[in-house]
Amino acid sequence: MPKISIIVPVYNVEKYIAKCIHALQAQTFRDIEIICIDDRGNDASMDILREIARGDKRIKIIQNTKNSGIAQTRNAGLGAAIAPYVMWCDSDDWYEPQMCEMMYNAITSTGADIAVCGVNTIYEADVHCRQSDAQAFFIPRAETRLVSPEIVNSSSVSLWNKIFRRDIITENQITFPPNLHYEDDFFFRAYMCHAKTITYVPTRLYNYRRNAGSIMNKTFNQTGGYSTDCLKIAMAFYEYLAQHNMLDGKYDEYWQTVFIPYFKLALARAPNKNAADMAAMMARNFAHDKYTHPSADFWTDRAVRLITESKMRIPRIMQRSFIRHICDEYKNEYAIGPISVFKIKYTPTRTTYHLFGIPFIIKRHRS
Repeated sequence: MPKISIIVPVYNVEKYIAKCIHALQAQTFRDIEIICIDDRGNDASMDILREIARGDKRIKIIQNTKNSGIAQTRNAGLGAAIAPYVMWCDSDDWYEPQMCEMMYNAITSTGADIAVCGVNTIYEADVHCRQSDAQAFFIPRAETRLVSPEIVNSSSVSLWNKIFRRDIITENQITFPPNLHYEDDFFFRAYMCHAKTITYVPTRLYNYRRNAGSIMNKTFNQTGGYSTDCLKIAMAFYEYLAQHNMLDGKYDEYWQTVFIPYFKLALARAPNKNAADMAAMMARNFAHDKYTHPSADFWTDRAVRLITESKMRIPRIMQRSFIRHICDEYKNEYAIGPISVFKIKYTPTRTTYHLFGIPFIIKRHRS
């Protein structure tokens, strides 16, 4: 049985697929299976792949019955995997020859639940490379650490520079939510709820090709799809925690640290005022449904800190900063259309904080 299953979704990558698969075949660690899932593209990708696969029994080719999207394609690969460890490779990227060997050695020698390596980012336009900063994972050198919400929130959610334990995935029913973008965000966060330790390989082993086609579909984004998908992923993560009885203690706080940044990302992704209104309405309705208790001081404190300290650009339709409203001595309101997002109301005896229309904390003024 192979020791690593490498899952490769394939869709209209005839320009890149040969380099990707040849790099996997050339791995110094030979005990692998390469699972390629065809998402029914319309170019020559599969013809190229079938030719490469001849004579290499490690390559498995699966075809979706129809074009299903990246989430369901990845789920199909997971369903076919048989090795105890799982890795991912986008079909326009490629591994360095030692990647599987170094990642396997790192996770097995330390007993960690996940291992992470460095990344080369390749920009097609100018062939410029840069190192994925180890500090992005709060692990600047080769070491193993206990998983914490701080480490998870500071980590890249991309799957391709990591190796996962398949038993954690299957035992906890972790899959990709279908028909949504940012599906790797959900998968990574759900996995990390069950992971206890993380180890880092301070070597750039994955080559990530960044090009216009692999980043965003502009037509979809113009409709506000990416904006609302940010919130849908956060909501899906909440439902996952609820289903696994994990909405208490550190996981409850972890969820709270996730939702507000995702809401901010939804605003940043909104291409117009209508999309921003839709995102705000979704967030407000969800908060009303799921967080009705007024004791969540953490929400307000975290909201103020994240909003005021964030360097994320807010769209022009929302140029007035949260800081201005938070620091004002009188009643002020930050609104998108008719929807109150963050509001502070002062009276002679108390200050009431509202997030998405919900009062979360009340403080008496000091005399």
